[in-house]
Amino acid sequence: HDLIGSIIASDELADLYLRGAQDFNRLANKDRIRVSLLFQRMMRLIEQQHLHIEKSHIDPAFFDSIDRTWFEWLTFPGVQEWWAGNREFYEPTFREYVERQVAKAKERGYESSFKETP
Repeated sequence: HDLIGSIIASDELADLYLRGAQDFNRLANKDRIRVSLLFQRMMRLIEQQHLHIEKSHIDPAFFDSIDRTWFEWLTFPGVQEWWAGNREFYEPTFREYVERQVAKAKERGYESSFKETP
């Protein structure tokens, strides 16, 4: 909630998040590190929930609702670019899960309401 609140409260952070989600590799170095840390924080939250489900610590139904929103995030081209360069930093079973989800996201394509239109 704090992470989302930060993006909501700051026009600068919202703009940076949006630019990074759309094209991570084109960001300036100082922006890329900020977005990378933001994406890492988001991915760590999902990783933690995924591992809790694997160990039966939480009900998978709880994760299902979050998973749908998170899948939308994985359709963003910039998120996929970021993941390609950072995937080795995550727990192996979670990494495999994300890889499957990214493949599905690429098949579906980027249909987000945040997509820039010409």
